[in-house]
Amino acid sequence: MNPAPASSSNLSPAQKWVAVTAYFPPTVGGSSTVAANLISTFQPASVHVISERPATIGGRHTAEPPPGVSITRFGLPPTLHRLPFARYWIRWGRYGLVPAVRRAILQALSQGAQRIVAWYPSWPFLLAAAQAARQTRVPLFTYHMDAPIPWQQAPWPDRFFFRHRQLSILQNATARLVISEALAEDFEERFNLTSTVIRHGLDLRLYPAANPEPLASHNPLRIVHTGVVEHLQYESLRRIIDAVADHPGLRAEIVLSTPNRREDLAACGLDQPHVQILALPTHEVRNLQRSAHVLLAVLPFFGSIKKLDLTAFPTKLVEYMAAGVPILVHAPPESFLAKHVRRYRYALSVDKPDPAALITALKALQEDATLRHQLARRARHTAEELYALPRVARAFADACALSPSILKPEFSS
Repeated sequence: MNPAPASSSNLSPAQKWVAVTAYFPPTVGGSSTVAANLISTFQPASVHVISERPATIGGRHTAEPPPGVSITRFGLPPTLHRLPFARYWIRWGRYGLVPAVRRAILQALSQGAQRIVAWYPSWPFLLAAAQAARQTRVPLFTYHMDAPIPWQQAPWPDRFFFRHRQLSILQNATARLVISEALAEDFEERFNLTSTVIRHGLDLRLYPAANPEPLASHNPLRIVHTGVVEHLQYESLRRIIDAVADHPGLRAEIVLSTPNRREDLAACGLDQPHVQILALPTHEVRNLQRSAHVLLAVLPFFGSIKKLDLTAFPTKLVEYMAAGVPILVHAPPESFLAKHVRRYRYALSVDKPDPAALITALKALQEDATLRHQLARRARHTAEELYALPRVARAFADACALSPSILKPEFSS
């Protein structure tokens, strides 16, 4: 029988830790960006990152890692990506990395690391972290970007590990960190487990406060969506793209800056004449966000994994809040995202799959200058109150029993 995990409140503050997260250096948006932002707040000598080589995810890393941080990377042979049905070979092959990842974690622990923080979903890296923690009894903290999906809905080979290991990893973690209140409620309801909310922290110095750009009536409305487009989001994004195409009275262009492959987007009807598809690095994404007239965040209305859809909170939304640009959210009314918008009133929400309602909302954002300024002001205030990186970094260090002295000075107070 495994020993009961120690409570983080009973641990002495640690001076070094190891971060286990796939996709590092980060892609634009998602769990890798959350990891990069947090890791950047710590003294480089205090953290060791164990991650994947970019080739494992198709070479789509478009942001630099925090300077000075030690990173150990693993990856599958590049030739695997050229095989027929490469996606399936890669999905299975990644589990072959588990022994090497576990050894790297053990090596970091032997060099003084006293905590393991593993990002979810990062299978099979999470599995390797759990094995190393069990072997050494070093405290393991899991940090969840998404709700754990039911094992019946997971693809193979993930399904096997979801069924037989997921719950035990959650139960044996010293603490579970979650990115939103929705995930905390989900863990309580489904697993009877407590968790600590550690939100997506953003360095607001990279987004100087600004007012929305004035709109000229003769220019098209520039609607921008940035970051990874998840497969389940295609449906809602396609609805907006089609609505704009079918309404010539609304002069608008849609810009997607994403690491997704263009052919995948085209196969789902997202590559249309009024849609511009880009793949920009992080610093250029920030400029694109700030130059937009409307920033767009979507969730599916007819997704197959309802729990994942209803608890999701796209991390790009925090960047949108800071950008000083009006936000349009298209998500089901019962989703956490829609409820969050209603609570803080930082975005215009269309919570039904209705093209006419989308056009009405876009026209309001185009024509009502007062509305645009109100939304941008509330969004910036929400970012400052909830997502400022110094506050999030201190909460993360406290939750993981890390010494505040290993935070960089600008984030420690």
